[in-house]
Amino acid sequence: MLETLASAELAGSMQRHAAASQDTVLTAGGLAEALQVGAVRPGARDLPEPPTPQQAVDRVLQAFDHGLVLAVLDGTRVTDRHAPVTVGESTRLRLVRLVGLGARGW
Repeated sequence: MLETLASAELAGSMQRHAAASQDTVLTAGGLAEALQVGAVRPGARDLPEPPTPQQAVDRVLQAFDHGLVLAVLDGTRVTDRHAPVTVGESTRLRLVRLVGLGARGW
């Protein structure tokens, strides 16, 4: 499941990366809208290249193994990524990515 989710997230990330690397023209309405959200980006941004699909999967699995990604399946934390799980229509999977708070986050 983690591999499938990592691949899906990477696909979304690649779409966002492509959109952010395009130049845009700010109209008066677009500028007012951007100011309301607090993020004015008048042009393309230089972003690092996204990882390959295999790199993305490897990173997610490593983060899970190190406890930086929590998986909770139907209210029970999953700690062994090789453990068999039963998935049904009502199954709920929650992934929580833990991120350290730096001084800038306060």
